[in-house]
Amino acid sequence: MAKTQPDQPGESTQFGRTLRHWRKVRRMSQLELALEADISTRHLSFIETGRAKPSREMVLRLSTALGLRLRQRNALLLAAEYRAEYPLSDLDHPKMAGVRSALEFILKSHEPFPAFVMDRQFTILMANSSMRNIFSLMLEPGVLEKYPNAYHLMFAEDGLYHNVTNWPEVASALLVRLYDELLLSQDELLQSLLDEILTYPNVPPDWQLRATQVEDEPILKFNTERDGKTLSFFATLTKFSTPYDVTLQELIVESLFPADETTRLLFRQSFDYTL
Repeated sequence: MAKTQPDQPGESTQFGRTLRHWRKVRRMSQLELALEADISTRHLSFIETGRAKPSREMVLRLSTALGLRLRQRNALLLAAEYRAEYPLSDLDHPKMAGVRSALEFILKSHEPFPAFVMDRQFTILMANSSMRNIFSLMLEPGVLEKYPNAYHLMFAEDGLYHNVTNWPEVASALLVRLYDELLLSQDELLQSLLDEILTYPNVPPDWQLRATQVEDEPILKFNTERDGKTLSFFATLTKFSTPYDVTLQELIVESLFPADETTRLLFRQSFDYTL
């Protein structure tokens, strides 16, 4: 009796190809994914090759086992010809009023220091007055409005990079952050953004190597100068816990904190706030 030939990748369904893609991105074998999803490797193999159609519950189970984000879970459901599970709501939608109010509270509470909200493409959606004030001092009129994307705002010829005294270190860290996010999400829009940013002449040629070098400090600082004084910040990122909406999961609140007393005092004096 002739042996049955294994199914070729080209014979699989769109869902099977997408599932295999994510399994390889996560560097999981069929056995590892099957164990994580609590199914047999035979069943998983049949799903990947198109010999078995997964149920909706199975698609969600595999999405969880792969650690996919809500946007990718929706895409996997659509590939299996099921409706999307998680809504994608505009931040201005009435049902998001509570979320927007919380974001406004976070931004206001962080003053006099800069804080802003970004989406998955690092487009700045909201910002507090301190962020607008300090960036306006560093930039020519109209530049802040010209570049709604935080990466273009940093790397553009008329952007913020002129003011960053430790630019090679900051630029390298920002590029690695974008690259890591791309690897995790496999987002084509982030790939396009990375390709665009890498065309700027101020990209350090050794950014990948430089980003792996450990500094003496416990955290990367963002250093700039104003009136002959060095201002030093570090950043924190805040995200919503257990979101059930794609938009919410992808929102990022970036807050800049003073890294030394000089920066803290200068902000208090310049923006007339009491800390």
